[in-house]
Amino acid sequence: MNFDHLIWIFDLLEKVQIRKYVFVLMVVMMTVSYLKVRHDRKKITQEEEDAAIEATYQKDENGLYPWEADTNDHPSRVKKNSQPLKRDWGPQRGKW
Repeated sequence: MNFDHLIWIFDLLEKVQIRKYVFVLMVVMMTVSYLKVRHDRKKITQEEEDAAIEATYQKDENGLYPWEADTNDHPSRVKKNSQPLKRDWGPQRGKW
């Protein structure tokens, strides 16, 4: 195989000294991609978002979504043998 074209490309990159511009190019590319995603998300209207939720989740016979069906968190519903939810995820600050 002949890799002369790769050698030519590497020589060109060495002459251009692209290392000086890598950080700037990376920041520009990240900014452009962020702005593109932000622009695309702004185009989604509330009606489209509601339609996507309707297509994904089913309402029950009372017309409630699964996360709306059981919202009673009264202490009398807590069983005697249940354990409290322990928050042990995430950073543990102040514990050396």
